[in-house]
Amino acid sequence: NQIIKFSIEQESNKESIIDSKESMERFYSKYDNEERLRPLKSNIDILDKYIKFQRGELYTIAARPGSGKTALSLALLKNFCNNKNNGLFFSLEMTEESLTNRLVSSITKLHIEKIISGSFIGNSMEEDLVAQAVALLGTYNYSIVDKSGLTIEQIVGIARKVNRIKKLDFIILDYVGQIKSTNNSDEIRITIGNAIRTFKQIAKDFNIPFITLAQLNRGVDTRAEKKPVLSDLKESGTIEEESGAVIMLSNPNTIATTDAQETKKSNYLDVFVRKNRHGQLAEFKLGFEGHTQYIGGV
Repeated sequence: NQIIKFSIEQESNKESIIDSKESMERFYSKYDNEERLRPLKSNIDILDKYIKFQRGELYTIAARPGSGKTALSLALLKNFCNNKNNGLFFSLEMTEESLTNRLVSSITKLHIEKIISGSFIGNSMEEDLVAQAVALLGTYNYSIVDKSGLTIEQIVGIARKVNRIKKLDFIILDYVGQIKSTNNSDEIRITIGNAIRTFKQIAKDFNIPFITLAQLNRGVDTRAEKKPVLSDLKESGTIEEESGAVIMLSNPNTIATTDAQETKKSNYLDVFVRKNRHGQLAEFKLGFEGHTQYIGGV
């Protein structure tokens, strides 16, 4: 695995004018590599039933803070890589160490606090679990960029450089609201809109799924009906327009309720597929253990 710490490189846009002969050559050439035709699988059956992570497409996972966005994105990173795919993960908020702690916790099912504090040391069974998880992660081919305050141009430069080093199969970015504008006068809405359109182009240029995380606005917290809808997307309607699918999460443990016991025992996320260009809309549950960051089937 690789933590990216290199300088940014600017590149010009690729030529987008394609004549008919080249178009037909491309049509047949894609069948030479069957794997490049297949959507990426998350290995989470209920999610794979509804979402096909198609190459050349942009996907958005949106939720309020603390509702499982990063946990789901790390589950995708782990499971995509387990299927022999090469990935790039931009973390504009959390450090590589924090992400790795979460990955190890989700694999071992040990409490995240044990991983952070090292209190598993001295327990031979738990030490073995951690060693196995670290060894497994060491076989995966992913790179993490954990620098905050990146601009759209810097993200593009890093992505192109990594893609030259190793052909990427997917990119995940956590999260779009943390991207820095190169023009201080730009509203966050404009920056997010420009970023989303750029990420859609990267997905097409690299022929990969690009998965970006986004926040929902506070409106969903104030409604009697807590199910998020597309209008809850924070700051930019461009996310809805450009995404091939919009997946929204709701964590019952973060929703105010008069039944404290019911909230405490919730071990799932509510998932709402609000847009799906390659499939149907759906609502379902994913198993979620907050103390280990594990996400899977219910």
